[in-house]
Amino acid sequence: MKRRWHRHNQSHTRLYKIFDDLIQRCTNQNAINYDRYGGKGIKVCDEWRNDFRTFKAWADSQGYDDEAERSKERKDRLTLDRIDSSGNYCPENCRWSTYEQQIKNRSNTIRIKYAGEAKTLGEISEIIGIDYSILYRRVIKYGWPIDRALAK
Repeated sequence: MKRRWHRHNQSHTRLYKIFDDLIQRCTNQNAINYDRYGGKGIKVCDEWRNDFRTFKAWADSQGYDDEAERSKERKDRLTLDRIDSSGNYCPENCRWSTYEQQIKNRSNTIRIKYAGEAKTLGEISEIIGIDYSILYRRVIKYGWPIDRALAK
């Protein structure tokens, strides 16, 4: 892969680590998460896969600041998030999100209609004040309807 050996003096940055990780999980069958990304057909667009500088230009245009990100606490750092979690890594399908925002966009996040809008089970747990594990058991394990599960 030619793109890895371009001179850009960025290989020590957090942004390059994010870039390298996304390339690995989508293209390297030996990567730890390959089965959840490349193994499921998720790809990296040609413009990013072939040139870190193009990915960096996109990241910068979207408000990413490597220096600022390094100084933040882990929970407040931005992560690369795919808007459609089954879609490819490309400018049209990616954004920067906090860990908390990204967790809500995972393919295994449980969403339920509550108070007229779709909420994650975790959000409902926080709003109502019921421990997540109790709510999870009631809704998922026992199959209770949401209104019964929320009754204390």
